[in-house]
Amino acid sequence: SPELDAYAKVREALATLLARPASVSMVSSQLDGLEPEELWRWISMCTSEMVKTQMAHQPLNWLQKNVALCDKTLLQLQKQADINRQLSATPVRGDLLLQDWLIKWAEQAV
Repeated sequence: SPELDAYAKVREALATLLARPASVSMVSSQLDGLEPEELWRWISMCTSEMVKTQMAHQPLNWLQKNVALCDKTLLQLQKQADINRQLSATPVRGDLLLQDWLIKWAEQAV
């Protein structure tokens, strides 16, 4: 389905960014074609999935095994994704919101 394809695209982009073979601008352009409200919903869901699996000390099948993430930062990023989803209906520049979030995402790997 198109929704599952979009979700998989977001997951792959976030995992690629954490693994460092991709830049923020590259990932941002990959996600550019997705509808903004849906994009932020998928980002929030991916982040939520990471929080749950990390707190349960379970591996996440779409993330490299050697990537460790900060729980507190993940929660902040999920909250910001939800805020950005609400902002996507306003005249705010979505490309800047996405790039800012992706920078914080890439920086939070510990």
